Amino acid sequence: MIKSFLVLFLSWALAFKCYADKTFLLILLLTLTVGVEAQTVTNGSINGVPAGNSAFVGVTGWTNCTIFSGWNNTPDVCDINSPSYFSSSSVTPVSSPDGGTWVGLSNGISPVEEECIVGNMTGLVTGNFYSLQFYTACFGTGIGAYANGNIAIIQVIVGTDTTLISIPQTASTWFTNCIPFTATSASMTFSVQNIAGEGYASLDGFNVTSSDVTSSANIVLGNDTTLCHGEALILDATTTNATYLWQNNSTNPTFTVTQQGSYWVQITNTCGSKTDTINIDYNSIPTINLGNDTNLCKGETFTLDATNSNTTYRWKDNSTNPTFNVSQQGTYWVEVTVNNCSTTDTILINYNSTPPINLGNDTNLCKGESYTLGTGMNTVTHTHQWSGASVSTTSDIVVASSGEYRIDVTEVSTTCVSSDTITFKFLDIPSVDLGLDTNLCVEEDLWLSSPNNDFSPYSIVWNTGSQSVSINADTSGWYWLEAANGSCFYRDSIKVLFYQNPVSLLQEDLILCFDDLIGGYNLDPGRSAPYSYLWSTGDTTQVINITSKGNYILELENLAGCSIEDYIEIKEDCPAHVWLPNSFTPDDNMINDVWTITGRGIETVEIFVFNRWSELIWEGNALGQFWDGRHYKTNKKVQQDVYVYRLRYTYSNVNGGIEQKQRVGSVALIR
Repeated sequence: MIKSFLVLFLSWALAFKCYADKTFLLILLLTLTVGVEAQTVTNGSINGVPAGNSAFVGVTGWTNCTIFSGWNNTPDVCDINSPSYFSSSSVTPVSSPDGGTWVGLSNGISPVEEECIVGNMTGLVTGNFYSLQFYTACFGTGIGAYANGNIAIIQVIVGTDTTLISIPQTASTWFTNCIPFTATSASMTFSVQNIAGEGYASLDGFNVTSSDVTSSANIVLGNDTTLCHGEALILDATTTNATYLWQNNSTNPTFTVTQQGSYWVQITNTCGSKTDTINIDYNSIPTINLGNDTNLCKGETFTLDATNSNTTYRWKDNSTNPTFNVSQQGTYWVEVTVNNCSTTDTILINYNSTPPINLGNDTNLCKGESYTLGTGMNTVTHTHQWSGASVSTTSDIVVASSGEYRIDVTEVSTTCVSSDTITFKFLDIPSVDLGLDTNLCVEEDLWLSSPNNDFSPYSIVWNTGSQSVSINADTSGWYWLEAANGSCFYRDSIKVLFYQNPVSLLQEDLILCFDDLIGGYNLDPGRSAPYSYLWSTGDTTQVINITSKGNYILELENLAGCSIEDYIEIKEDCPAHVWLPNSFTPDDNMINDVWTITGRGIETVEIFVFNRWSELIWEGNALGQFWDGRHYKTNKKVQQDVYVYRLRYTYSNVNGGIEQKQRVGSVALIR
């Protein structure tokens, strides 16, 4: 979106020429008024020109922008202290309000020249409103190639907004310009280009300020307001580099409101003017009276009443009721509010001291005890009257029976009375009997209790923290049970000792093949302590030898009579196998005459023997069967040769399941 503004300045000035790179240029001056925030234009005063150089080259913070291909963009920097720059000028130029150094941009017809520069703004806040301010001038009459130019038109681009400014030729006059914009980032660039008019534009004093009075978001006086009589409101329209006009023609940045009415202010700066209005109303102050200051006796209460219609209340404790109950000395105030207007009233409540008596908390005593109860008050300055379980008028009494005891003490000088009551109860003392000390083996149970006592009226606690009638003693040590009837209690203790059980290191369950073990297998609990042993086999030795599977149980007992039982399960699993010779000699000499099927752990077996032509010669299906070298059908002797067999057999695994294996081999029949 492009916004275009054409500003025509009516003042004219004489022309001058400034020489730079053999080109006559007209100079336009722009300036930005310095704001009060941290935002700024880098080198806005066009300082830091390299010595002896009037071309816009190497100026800190600025760059040239190329507009046409093939055109060398060469803005000039002119210095008022270098007269040779202006030797061809028909006028003597003057310094800008920002100083004697400025930049000049030319715009010619042949060749086309639209010189352009780019500046930088920093310290911005995204979304905030700002103004780019600068000075401009056009000294253009009688400067050779540009003598026909009587106006310079510059194009200023800030963000996505474009502004056109027309600068008339004047006699050494500088103009102030202002371009409002909204920041789109913390740092932004802007460009200035001489685009029309053939005049020589001069620019100086670039700056940025946060004030943009023309923005619709700049509401300075706030919303309409209602005040209470006697209040004042300061309206503050302070804006950077602005003038003010209030409804009463005052020109200060602030205005103090003390009465109802409509108030407005017009704010003007170089970017324009804005007017804001606020309406101020006033409400009446309510009235309230809490009464005169008052004296009370400690313990008495007093009700403060601030009731009024259509009123809200706030007492010193922030309560909001129309009344307040006073029970202690102090200053009390209430704030009453009607239509958001408030007033307060204060009252002092003074309390005379009452006799400081304290009989203490209700007390339980054990039967047979007694207790001296007194107030500690002087009987001359205070009178006493007991009631309840005693009717004495003395300051001290002796309590020996259950009951409620009340005392009323009156301070003679103020007639303020203090009262207190205490209840005494005399309790039975319970009895506890845990029996004699006890010895046990580890893992044995011992339940401790006091069996001949009824604890239902009492509270009980063990040293373990349990509050049960009985507990399980599972470790060595002292145990005690305390039964309490209020503050009356009795405790009994018992010592319990646990002896360690024997320790067995008997192996874990095993799977053995006794066929492969010579001499069986030894079971050993692995302890040489003075234990006694009893095996399920009847053996009483530490080590026993076994030759068959089964469950074997061992009972160990130490000298303390503590015993444990351990067991081991022995399973047998001999790997199933079938053995077949690789040759035999069926020559009837009783030596290696047959080919026999042998094996172990076999459930079923099948063997098929084939000649080299795959003809079935013999078959067997049981351990112990044998081939004598004859054909199973013809019973004739077969020739000497190597025969192929196929073996398949099944067996039981250790878990009772059936598994199958097979293999192919060969056997040599030798005659």
